[in-house]
Amino acid sequence: MDQTADAVTPKTDTSSETRGRVAFWLLILAISALALLYAVTRAFVWDEGYHLIAAQQISRGKLPYIDFCFPQTPLNAFLNAGIIKIFGQHWRPIHVGATLFSMGSMLLTAQYMLTRFPAQRWRLACALSAAVFVGLNEIVIQFGTIGQAYGICLFFTMAAYRVALATPARAGVLIPLSCGVLAGIAADSSLLSAPILPVMLIWIWFYSRLGSPWRKGLTFIAGVGISFLPVVWLYLLGPAQTLFNVVRYHALYRRVDWPSDMANHHDLLVVTSLVDSTQALTLAVLAIAGVVFIARQSAWPRWQKGEFYLAAWISLAEGVYLCTPHPTFSRYFIVLTPFMTILAMAGLYGVASKMGYAERPKWPAGIAAVLMALMFTSFCVQTFDATTWEEYEKVARKVAEVTPKGGRIFADELVYFALQSDPPSGMECSYTHALALPPKEEKLEHLVSIAELKDQFTRHEFATVQSCSDAEMDKFGLPSSYRYKNDMDDCTVFWGERPK
Repeated sequence: MDQTADAVTPKTDTSSETRGRVAFWLLILAISALALLYAVTRAFVWDEGYHLIAAQQISRGKLPYIDFCFPQTPLNAFLNAGIIKIFGQHWRPIHVGATLFSMGSMLLTAQYMLTRFPAQRWRLACALSAAVFVGLNEIVIQFGTIGQAYGICLFFTMAAYRVALATPARAGVLIPLSCGVLAGIAADSSLLSAPILPVMLIWIWFYSRLGSPWRKGLTFIAGVGISFLPVVWLYLLGPAQTLFNVVRYHALYRRVDWPSDMANHHDLLVVTSLVDSTQALTLAVLAIAGVVFIARQSAWPRWQKGEFYLAAWISLAEGVYLCTPHPTFSRYFIVLTPFMTILAMAGLYGVASKMGYAERPKWPAGIAAVLMALMFTSFCVQTFDATTWEEYEKVARKVAEVTPKGGRIFADELVYFALQSDPPSGMECSYTHALALPPKEEKLEHLVSIAELKDQFTRHEFATVQSCSDAEMDKFGLPSSYRYKNDMDDCTVFWGERPK
């Protein structure tokens, strides 16, 4: 390997550097524009429904946990509620906000390569390639553009990483405090980001070169505490409700509707199916190559290698942690994307150097970026006929048309949101219907069980029912309970109750 490429790099002329930076920003803007276009036209995931309902309820003066069930940390819901307050209740502004966060993560990753990659000759090439690896990653485009917390987690975990890199050489406490706040914001938006907290704490302590590592660590913890003040506030208002939504639901009830064998088989399929994604497999192989290359690299100083090791430890901790929820889902691994991309660029450089391209970064980086972009086009083709918000808005209009004034509606959270209608109490999160708790606790946690729903259908309490699940229709006997129905794509609307 050519070691001189790391230590001594010839200066580039000003005009070439200017062209490179123009190309960098044009690529960032082009990918961001594509992601925003997808966000306001095609982005749709059924699971975002209860997140949007939580934001709707908060925008109307209610509090998560205290007034309705929301088994997530709350910060993303508060942010979405603010967007609703400013721009009105619609999914598009919320999608735009999430997309800007995701693209911000892409920018922070690519800009890191542009300014800090040890081999200066490779900086621009790695920055452009990193932008494609993150911005055109199918899981980032599909899930980083919706109302769930993936976008905000991508941005604030990467922002925390960038700030953490400045802590070893600084003696003050402002930077570790800021790092703790940023990492805490990600975890307070989704517990999927939680492993980044202990990893960063240990790294900041271990790599500290100036100042007291203990003081930096304690300051980092204080920053995390600041970010979790919303949870502390909600806990003071309702200790039992907050513990249920943030801790007990995930520890005890998350898999209540999943038999053990089914959940374990599903989780195994999720983990092994990652190799079916050519993008995920390419990213993983290059990231592993990057870790091996960095470990063997003698020309880079310890602190510089430590930056890549931080990305590696975050990727490892997150990867192991995300295998533990039951059930887990492949979308959860989205939070690994920017960190594995940093490692992948080191791996790309190492492989290219072995092949004699240490002084010619354009070809290997360009080929990698083009291949990743081509893999993304495959995702676009596969999801061309996927469900979109437009279909659910059409369903919502039909529900509004056939529902008498004041009539109760049973529907998916997405339909309630599209109708700008408050769901009946206990129906803000349909996943919780599978729980069967003592009546007193159900009332406290704002839950409605399957048994109670069946009783409500028996009492003909719903004027209109919308469902996209054949099993749900059969469970509640909908076809025999209503005179009329309208099939719309994969959903059905029932109305006109039969006499008791």
